[in-house]
Amino acid sequence: MSPAEGNSSQAQQPAKKAMMSDGKEAVIQVHTSATSAIKILTEIEHIFKVDVDKRLLEGFGKAADKIIAEAKRRRLGKEILLQYQTALSQECEETHKGHTVCAAILLLPYLFHENPDRLYVIDKVANAPTPVLLISGNPFSAGCEMSLRIDGMDIVKPEDISMGVGALLGIYFIFGVKYAENVKKTLNFLQCMVGINSNDKVPIGVIKMVKALL
Repeated sequence: MSPAEGNSSQAQQPAKKAMMSDGKEAVIQVHTSATSAIKILTEIEHIFKVDVDKRLLEGFGKAADKIIAEAKRRRLGKEILLQYQTALSQECEETHKGHTVCAAILLLPYLFHENPDRLYVIDKVANAPTPVLLISGNPFSAGCEMSLRIDGMDIVKPEDISMGVGALLGIYFIFGVKYAENVKKTLNFLQCMVGINSNDKVPIGVIKMVKALL
């Protein structure tokens, strides 16, 4: 069944249009569930032969401590670092690895001096036309909720932040959405981390960061 089809007894779900790289519009059907995030990841794996979620977890497993250490050294993302340290002190050791990956993802845009609001927002309104991860509550809390939003409309609800970032990358590539300029280096870094090739040239600064962190 295609995304535009559904049970006739239900109201038709709204669709969203995203601008493709060639200037055309692509319609994105709205499915607010974790299953839909998995579908996006499955589609990107089918197209590019890459398990994005797995690559992100492996990549941040290697880079997370370095990202956090560099953010501390430069005194960046102080609020995120405070929440991270609080979570480590209050929760059992089994959760620490997940918290470390979460902190690294949240801190990554700061290392490139980019605006994290184009990648994610925490307890704020997000109306960017490009994909953005909306986080409600403390990102290190079990009660935190996430949704992937485009142009003010939620399209999927990922289970965790790595799935959310993976689905966000998937939306960019499946629909050919242009990278938001003020988070382009961060997205290029994530693209390199998961191993998706494109015709766009990766900035030298991003390549240096990839070599330093991975």
